[in-house]
Amino acid sequence: MYCAVTDVKAKLDTTWLSTLAANDAGTVDDSIITAAIVAADAAIDAYVRAFYAVPLSPVPSSVRDISATLAVGKLVQRKGLDFANWQAAWDDALGKLKLIASGILKLDGVEMKVYTAAPSNPVIIPGRRNTGGDALDGF
Repeated sequence: MYCAVTDVKAKLDTTWLSTLAANDAGTVDDSIITAAIVAADAAIDAYVRAFYAVPLSPVPSSVRDISATLAVGKLVQRKGLDFANWQAAWDDALGKLKLIASGILKLDGVEMKVYTAAPSNPVIIPGRRNTGGDALDGF
């Protein structure tokens, strides 16, 4: 996992923690938090897999924070609560993931994938033709 249960708990006060992660008996259940982390990490992997081998190792602190933030968002969604209080943090975390996915934001300490081979099949654009002559041939 990219973050620990304690990372998620650190983002919540006691009341929110009890509201979001309580089991049927009313006690905070770490397995509920763990499930939210697993879902958050799956989203992170989906975003970063184009540039990095997943799961990420080592886990940069920025990814740890994104994982914990998304996990809290997953807990809020799980309870069907008003997401407005958490929306800015959620949007910020997803924005960072989009920057990572586009290659603009690099992850410190994690080696990027290296692509060495060109595609084996040429790209064919319908409606275009190679005339073998001047680019304006046929116009």
